[in-house]
Amino acid sequence: KYKRRVMIVCGQHGRELVSAEFCYAMIRLLQLYVRDDREFTKALARHAIDDVGYWIVPVMSPWSRQQAEVNTSEHRCQRLNGRHVDLNRNFPSMHGEHQRLLVGDETYAGERPLSEYESRAVDRFMEYVEPHVLLNVHSGGEDILLPYDATPTRAPPNYETMLLLARYAKNVSGCKSCGLGMSSVLYANGDDKAVGTLVDYAIDYHNVDVAYTLEIYLNASVTLATDSDCILYFNPTPGHALLFVLRRWTTFLLALVDKLIEITE
Repeated sequence: KYKRRVMIVCGQHGRELVSAEFCYAMIRLLQLYVRDDREFTKALARHAIDDVGYWIVPVMSPWSRQQAEVNTSEHRCQRLNGRHVDLNRNFPSMHGEHQRLLVGDETYAGERPLSEYESRAVDRFMEYVEPHVLLNVHSGGEDILLPYDATPTRAPPNYETMLLLARYAKNVSGCKSCGLGMSSVLYANGDDKAVGTLVDYAIDYHNVDVAYTLEIYLNASVTLATDSDCILYFNPTPGHALLFVLRRWTTFLLALVDKLIEITE
C-alpha cells in the first residue's frame, strides 16, 4: 500500500555484527519512535507523510551471528552460514554461471542458486514487499557499492538515478572518504567477480528500482590473525565508535530516501 517501499537486509555474514546493529537501530527509530535525535525523528515523520514504508531483516544468518557472539566458537570469524555457504553468492545471476568453488571457501556459493533456507526466505520476503529500494548492509570497508557486482562491462537499469541518490546521501552523511561505484569496478580482482549477490538478483529478477551494498565499517589498523582481531576488524567497539557509525549511515539512509521522494514527486 506504500508509494515508496524500502527494504533493508542486514546480518548476511555473521562476523559483521555492526550490520545487524544498524538494522536494530533503524527498527528502534521506526517502531518505538525514539526521540534521541530530532533530525532523525523529523525525517521519519516526513517519510510517513510521503508514504514511505520500511521492511527490515536485521539478521539474515542467525546461526553465524550466534557463532560470532560466542568467544569459544570455532566459527567465530566467518561469513558462511551453518551449511558453509556464503549467502551473498547463493542467488541466481544473469552474469555468469553459479560459482563452483569448493566447500570451505569463504565465498562458496552452495550446490545451486537459492539452495539455502535463508536465501529463499529473503527471496519470498522481497516478493511480498516488492521494494523500490533495497539496501544490503555489510562491513569490511567504507563504501557505497552499486550493482553490478558480477560484471563491470555494463550498468544496470536506473544506474544514473542510483548514482545521483548515492552522491547526495554521501555528501549529507559526511562520508567524504567513502568509495562510490560499481562493486565489480571498485572491488574486482582479475576474474574474482562476485556472482550471485543479493543486489544483482534484486535488480535483475525482482525489478527493484535502486539497490546498494553498503560497507559501513572497517578498522584498517587491525589484521585478521586471530578471531578476536577479526571481530575488531569488522566491527567498531561499543560506545562512541559504534554510535558514530550508526549515526553516519542512518543519516545516509534517510538522506537517500529524502532525495528519492524529491525526484519521484
